[in-house]
Amino acid sequence: MVRPLKYDWESKKSLIRNLYLDRNIRPEEMGPFLTDGHGTQQAPSARMIKYYINRWGFRKEDQQAKQSKAVYRDDPHLVELVRSLWKQNLSQDKILRALNEFEGYPNITDRQLK
Repeated sequence: MVRPLKYDWESKKSLIRNLYLDRNIRPEEMGPFLTDGHGTQQAPSARMIKYYINRWGFRKEDQQAKQSKAVYRDDPHLVELVRSLWKQNLSQDKILRALNEFEGYPNITDRQLK
């Protein structure tokens, strides 16, 4: 015998997307939004909400940051500069400081350097 689903996730997909990406609500805080309002349906756990967020591919990545990462990777001068600083055995913090202050790349962040 097949067990019936306790929660219809597909019907809540757009709501979860809106809460997570547009309204920046954490999975732990979504429970009240996902009940039926009459108290007859129990809210799903934060763990299950996280599972479906990952399954559906909802990511909180800034589109501008994605584009800037690609731009920096395509800059051969920057790539060679980072390699040479790395070969000098400088720490990531020192490489970032050198790029930001001395080499003309003031907008590179720690995360983009990785």
